[in-house]
Amino acid sequence: MKGILLIIVVIAIAVAGYYYFAPEQSGEEGTNNEETSQMTENNTTQAPDESTVKGSIVGSWQSNEDSKSVREFKADGTVEERYDGEVISSSGVWSAFADASIDPNVPVIEGATYLKIEDGGEVYYYSVASISADQLALIYLDRGGALTYTRITTE
Repeated sequence: MKGILLIIVVIAIAVAGYYYFAPEQSGEEGTNNEETSQMTENNTTQAPDESTVKGSIVGSWQSNEDSKSVREFKADGTVEERYDGEVISSSGVWSAFADASIDPNVPVIEGATYLKIEDGGEVYYYSVASISADQLALIYLDRGGALTYTRITTE
């Protein structure tokens, strides 16, 4: 039964990823947005490895879906959530890993790098779809939704 559920989850993630990152069909309304097209052009849609994620994720990321939402990943392994400039959580911790066997709560996805965020007694699992100097795309494994972010740079 667990094997069938795992297969369904993997297929759902693959289908969601395809529809999210697939190029628009000419003459049809596509599900792509400008940010996704930009990431495709920059060749960042291949799933990154664990060391790339750990080395690139530190910093502040603004949600492309809700500009008031900002997530800051800190080098010490903590994560802070802000909404409309107000800190809503500063007690979270994050970790990135590629070996699904170290955490029995994640589905095994070949070639995936996982992001785990623990905050306020809740645990959230993501698959890192892509990461670059200024773009981050995550797949929320619990519900399959895609989350995209743009890095906030401070001068």
